[in-house]
Amino acid sequence: MKLKLREKLHSLFGFRTLPVTVFLLLCYCAVGALIWVDNWLPVPPEEGGAELDRAYMDWHRIAARPHPYNSQANNDVRAYIHSRFKSLALVHEHVVLSDDISDIAFVRSSTGVYFEGSNILVKVSGTSESEEELLNNGTSSKAILLSASYTSPSISPGVSDSLGVVALIQLVEHFATQRPQRSLVFMFGNDGEGGESARSFLNHPWSNTTDTFISLASGISSRVPTITRATSTIPLIPLRATRIPHMHANPLPYFLGNFSLQHNLSTTTYDMYAKSMEGFELSLPQSSYVRGTKYDSIPFIDQPRRVLWNVIEVTQGVVRALADSDIAESMGDEAVYFDIFSFTLVIQLRTLLTINIVLLTLGPLLLLLLAAIKHFTKHEDRVNRDAPSHHHHRDNRSIRKRVIRKLNIAWMRVKFWVAVASAVGAQGLLGLGFVKLNPYAYYASPTLTLLAAGMLSLFTLVLVLRFPPSPMAEKQKHTVLMFTYILTWVVLLLFTICPQLCLLTYTFTIWNILLLTACLIGYIELAILARHERIKDEEGDRVVRFQEALDDIDEDIAIDTGSVFEHERDGEREAATERTPLILRPALVHRKEHGEEGVCGLWILQVLLVVPVPVFLVERLVGAVQPEGNPMILYASVSCIALLLTLPVAPFSLKVHRGVLCVAWLACALSTVYLYMAFPFSPETPMGVTLVQRIALDDTSQPLQTSLTGPPYINRTVSHLPSTMGKEVHCSDTTCTWEGLMPSHGGSSSESWVGVKIDKMNDTAGTRACWISFARGIEAFNVLGFDVGFHTEEGINKIELWGRLSGRFVLDVSFSEGSLEGRVGCVWVEHETGMVGSGEVIDGEARTKAPALEEALLFLPKWSVVSDAYVDASVGFSI
Repeated sequence: MKLKLREKLHSLFGFRTLPVTVFLLLCYCAVGALIWVDNWLPVPPEEGGAELDRAYMDWHRIAARPHPYNSQANNDVRAYIHSRFKSLALVHEHVVLSDDISDIAFVRSSTGVYFEGSNILVKVSGTSESEEELLNNGTSSKAILLSASYTSPSISPGVSDSLGVVALIQLVEHFATQRPQRSLVFMFGNDGEGGESARSFLNHPWSNTTDTFISLASGISSRVPTITRATSTIPLIPLRATRIPHMHANPLPYFLGNFSLQHNLSTTTYDMYAKSMEGFELSLPQSSYVRGTKYDSIPFIDQPRRVLWNVIEVTQGVVRALADSDIAESMGDEAVYFDIFSFTLVIQLRTLLTINIVLLTLGPLLLLLLAAIKHFTKHEDRVNRDAPSHHHHRDNRSIRKRVIRKLNIAWMRVKFWVAVASAVGAQGLLGLGFVKLNPYAYYASPTLTLLAAGMLSLFTLVLVLRFPPSPMAEKQKHTVLMFTYILTWVVLLLFTICPQLCLLTYTFTIWNILLLTACLIGYIELAILARHERIKDEEGDRVVRFQEALDDIDEDIAIDTGSVFEHERDGEREAATERTPLILRPALVHRKEHGEEGVCGLWILQVLLVVPVPVFLVERLVGAVQPEGNPMILYASVSCIALLLTLPVAPFSLKVHRGVLCVAWLACALSTVYLYMAFPFSPETPMGVTLVQRIALDDTSQPLQTSLTGPPYINRTVSHLPSTMGKEVHCSDTTCTWEGLMPSHGGSSSESWVGVKIDKMNDTAGTRACWISFARGIEAFNVLGFDVGFHTEEGINKIELWGRLSGRFVLDVSFSEGSLEGRVGCVWVEHETGMVGSGEVIDGEARTKAPALEEALLFLPKWSVVSDAYVDASVGFSI
């Protein structure tokens, strides 16, 4: 009975093919289910219905139509937000409303910028302020700045961008009735190209009262709000003690986005605030495929009420955690942060590097010590067991076996590295195929792209590690665990000595600790097996006296799967030969029955250590992959993620069922063929194009040029436009140009687009954004008394002018002796479709019309969409 029970336990929990395969599949499925639950949008509670209804109405009003800085709709949105706080400020004395209309001028690279700010500021004084401070509009303690921009792209209603604005409106109302401990300053910014509203706020007196900021922005593709950047550990420390449901903390999207040069991160509001305050950036949910397009609107969002409630809930939880805590006044260390099921974990980079150094030092020493003890014990047992005449009668067959044994040992020591190199090479070939055959295949299906790379990595790793089949599965498991630990040790060393990679350190720190623990368990298991063998050896020596022959058999087991016990696979036994002994040594019987399975159940603990947590952490990298940018970087990122997701299977590969290999190869082949041949774009993942019309008012031969810019499929889209039919169209890989349809605006003639005099620029109809470019650099410029000098050899080559109410600008420029030539132009972004419902006449003038844009919105194929569009009219000048 006892023997049958032991056999049943070994059949269920022994290191065998079926239990290992099933348990690995369950682990991956469990991690996938947990990730799905973690990304699940919350259902709004019934008691929050009124608050959500108000927020939903605000969202519709703000995101009703495109409202870029240079549009009348922008003024309408500003007026609506301002009206939401007028009555609130009258009812509550601790709520103060202010218009930030400060004007700024600065130099960015070789471009001068003049910007007329139109931010909206609201301050909710905290309970720590006295009545006298409230009356004097002052504050004794530093306040928290909450910032969001109400500007939208030129084509999109800006649903993703306006989420932060709607959330802050609800927070103002919430904290007006439930005052926090610390004061809160809400800044609703109005940006031109990025960062101007933050610069404008820093000139406002309230900026001196804040020391912590939270910047709400839409920068990454995610389902839930995510902390992507932080100045230090100081603003994140209050979040460690609070679980905020459905919020992630992941710095990797910013790291990968900056690395692939997809975003210009030097002029964001976060960078402006980070120069003088501590804080972090909370990126809001969005889809990177439709951001900036007409599909970035409420009807095209999946479960919009849940999305909105999630943002409000997370933002309120974050602000409440910071507002009810005391932020340290000293400077903090650089932060490393991540989340596990909405628990934000924050650690100082210095502390993490210290942990890494300890792991890099003590980990290998500990494993080397255990390996030395194991080797010494094994050598002592062999000396005690061997007779003096053991090697006396060796024949040529024994020598051949010794050579084969050494070759097998050598292959076991290098097969892991061969498997990893093979997987990397296979991933390189797969990525090269994508780049050459279908660079935008990721748009066709991100899931299939990751599936193809993951299945290829799994197939390559397991195939190499299973060759040739070996009865010593337990020994190979331990060896591969050791080599996987060494691999993470090398990567951890690289990340520790390279500051640019510090944001990725925590994943491999945790992985290295788990692998070290699994290796220690492996040594314990080997010690237990060795003890059992010694006991059985002693019993066997009292029963049989054929020591020399049995030692030869013992060597055969280590090198030859067909000798002595004819290695069993999945219950199959090969036929006995004339070399099969009639009396079996009990030690060998024990090894035959239990050697392949190890200590029953210990491998399960190793799987739980090695697989779930690393897979969960690596999965966070998937959300960091952005489809824009260089295709080589995109597919290299996907390949790295696929390899890291499948690498935890490597130690247990010898017991992975061969059917898994077949399924992996079939899934990889089918998905790869589909992705290589599939057309990448669809209505769900459309190809974004930019439409630009340039009018040279001083060129009578060809005053208008229309261009459409996008991926190499641009020539397929331009042929759908009626204005190109029968016309001469010039196309390169990414741009097509033709004459196009002439736009119009409130002026009566084409010359009224831009009026220029040498002493000033006249009013421009329908726009508040203009520019001046110079053939050679100027030394300085002056706009309405704002002096900015830029004295370098290059000088200032361009000036951008952003007006609050009109396109009338008066400026002086300083330059060296000689003539000065250049061009003056203005930009229009309004169009009829985007302005529906806002009136046909503004200030007595007809609205700007862009028939070429209307044509593109109507006739472009369904897999293509306009993501940006503007009309640029310019005229030359000479001084």
